[in-house]
Amino acid sequence: MTLNQTILWRRLEEPGHEFAQLFFEDNVWRLTGTAIFAFSRPRRRPVRLDYLVTCDADWQTRSASVSGWVGDETICIDISVDEARRWRLNGVEVPAVEGCLDIDLSFSPATNLLPIRRLRLNVGDEVAATAAWLRFPDFRLEPLAQSYR
Repeated sequence: MTLNQTILWRRLEEPGHEFAQLFFEDNVWRLTGTAIFAFSRPRRRPVRLDYLVTCDADWQTRSASVSGWVGDETICIDISVDEARRWRLNGVEVPAVEGCLDIDLSFSPATNLLPIRRLRLNVGDEVAATAAWLRFPDFRLEPLAQSYR
């Protein structure tokens, strides 16, 4: 496995940090990381979320997992995408995000890397892309219209 990049972020909106690493092996990209922060809505709770996103060589999401906790609630999320771009959240199909190419973990800026790499935009270009957005803190998958330039 080849380590391509490692990064550490400091959260600005709430106390916390995130560490992420990007790997490439056997024509598969893996983005893995840990986000640790204080979530204060409706009351302050500590959060630790570990994630792994797997993409094919063209940066299309194939799977994602999130585990950890929000306060005293244990989190265990498994997301899969088939060849027809049908998404499943913990084994249940989510038709609202069918056709999406990218996962966007709302608690992490790291997943913005996926469409940026996949789109390979030239300076001045702009493209709209809808991602399968894993909302925090309720962990639902829904479409999120985005624009990259």
